[in-house]
Amino acid sequence: MDYKLYNNDCLDKLKELEDNSVDSIITDPPYGLNFMNKKWDYSIPSVEIWKECLRVLKPGGYLLSFAGTRTQHRMACNIEDAGFEIKDMIAWVYACYSEDTECLTNNGWKKYNEILGDDMILQWDHESNNLSWYKPKEILAYDAPDEMVHFENRHTDQLLTKNHRCYINYKKHQRNKFNEGYTVVEAGDIKKHWIKNFPLAGNLDQGSTVNNPYLLGWWMTDAWVHGGGKACMFSQVKPKTLAKLRDALSLADCKFSEYIKERRCFNELHGDEHSFYVTGNLAEQFLSSYPIRKFSYEIMAWDFNSRQLFLEGLLDGDGSRPMDQHSETFWSLDHERLDVVQALCLSLNIRSYVDYKKGCVYLNRKTNTTQLQCKHTNKVESYSGKVVWCLQTETGAFVVRRNGKAFISGNSGMPKHRSCLKPALEPITLARKPAKKATLLNIEECRVERIQGDRTDYGLKNAVRSQGNCFGAPTSSADFDSTKGRYPSNVILSYDEDEYQLVDSVTEEQLEELNRWFYENS
Repeated sequence: MDYKLYNNDCLDKLKELEDNSVDSIITDPPYGLNFMNKKWDYSIPSVEIWKECLRVLKPGGYLLSFAGTRTQHRMACNIEDAGFEIKDMIAWVYACYSEDTECLTNNGWKKYNEILGDDMILQWDHESNNLSWYKPKEILAYDAPDEMVHFENRHTDQLLTKNHRCYINYKKHQRNKFNEGYTVVEAGDIKKHWIKNFPLAGNLDQGSTVNNPYLLGWWMTDAWVHGGGKACMFSQVKPKTLAKLRDALSLADCKFSEYIKERRCFNELHGDEHSFYVTGNLAEQFLSSYPIRKFSYEIMAWDFNSRQLFLEGLLDGDGSRPMDQHSETFWSLDHERLDVVQALCLSLNIRSYVDYKKGCVYLNRKTNTTQLQCKHTNKVESYSGKVVWCLQTETGAFVVRRNGKAFISGNSGMPKHRSCLKPALEPITLARKPAKKATLLNIEECRVERIQGDRTDYGLKNAVRSQGNCFGAPTSSADFDSTKGRYPSNVILSYDEDEYQLVDSVTEEQLEELNRWFYENS
């Protein structure tokens, strides 16, 4: 079968087609949402356009028209006013991440099946770069399509469905300038040759003040309990950090004594070892509240300044700062501690990622994004497993991570103002052109194929339907063949891309040229 692709205004082209010459119409027209301030989306298709669709469609032929959740009713009314019979509304439900992607909650990094009712997630506002806590409404998962889009470099590792909306700042060529702010682009539409920046961190300003956060960071790292259990001990050999420690102790509510041990080997960055024996209210606070020197995600409830000073103490105690680099490193063999520090960094608008093999968190204060170029991974690859539904948030994006690399990504669905819900589906109006002889959907050819191990057969080989008051009278097992696959519903969860390909009459070069024309003229 040959296919033809026409590049023209739909109303003009429809008028050139003969009456009753089209078998079916599937269209994704403008939704009337003024998306990205594009003129082509100022309004939905008029009744006049739908009348032309009705004219060219064969009697009994079906029309499927995608729409936005806020304007679907107007789309359906125009279709009906044109003379179509509205038969149903199909919901195309969005998907998002691979099942090994974790979400940052107030109780730690969790996978979709680990999030509990009292967990809050950290959402992100792309306009203000602010982070805030939000309680998700629903989290689901389902079998994935065969292919996912993979973005990966040293700082990020994202495996997303093709229709997932990503926030990126990009330019198509080196000679161009970056866009102002972030643009929402579906993962499958992001080109490898684009130079694109992905957000990795934001500002979490809410929280409560804590006492002595800098020294508390020291206490959690390069410190110990004195043998008598009544004093805290601190130690340092680097001159600069030693001075910071001494100054902080001088301002704190404590008493301390300083002891010096001469260095045993020469190191230009190290001096003599200085130890501090600390008592008083500061020591009582640390020994009573943090006797085993363990910290948790409770620090995410602190205010920005407290978290920032706490991170400084952690880095001065168990960190390193190369003189000729922008990056810093926090070291620990405790994986949970590394996870908390990574969460702490991104809440302070600091880019970071975890390396569990080396036992560290790498962080960079210079930028809160990562740039993917041609040399980095930007490809479609096969995938088997579950796809996690995007969480419903107010801001349209939230914090996730994969393989120890945290990033911020959008919900599937167009970003909305915080007073709106995040769309998790696109409605599709199913309409039919009236005919003297009724036409039916080919249910048998639309069944969802049974997957080995799924619940299609319900574990019943000789089933008898005993309740027929809703779907007819009880039937024998001969009429209930579970091997045929699921009865098609009005919900679409995924699709097989191989079923929708342009044949030889349209080349990839022609399609790329057409996409370029639409971009330049939209």
